[in-house]
Amino acid sequence: MVKVVRYNGGIFNQYGCSDPAQLVLNKEYEVVSQDVHDFYTNYTLRGVKGTFNSAWFDVVSEGSSTFVVLSSEVPTVGKRFQCYLVNFSNGKLKLNTCYTSVVEEVEYLGNNIYQFVTHSGNVYIVMVD
Repeated sequence: MVKVVRYNGGIFNQYGCSDPAQLVLNKEYEVVSQDVHDFYTNYTLRGVKGTFNSAWFDVVSEGSSTFVVLSSEVPTVGKRFQCYLVNFSNGKLKLNTCYTSVVEEVEYLGNNIYQFVTHSGNVYIVMVD
């Protein structure tokens, strides 16, 4: 499935990215590749030269995806949420920092576990420690 993202106007980053002046606010772009690091991910976009911080984009999806994440905070409706995305690679657990699009609804499931849905339609299951 093709990943499509929408530029949200972000410009700040701690790591080397290309000039965000090339991007158009609220324009959708197709992600050609993702360069995932421990604390950030960079996107390469079709038709745009360079790489760009994934936090500058909201994922546009026709269907929804479900993610398992960890956080020390409870998600809040109306705000973007910072958490750690749980990934398994080569039999090892890896946590990557994740910034969601704006949270639209939150449901408490019990035992410090919440389910929330974001503006992009993605569903997250978060355990709050």
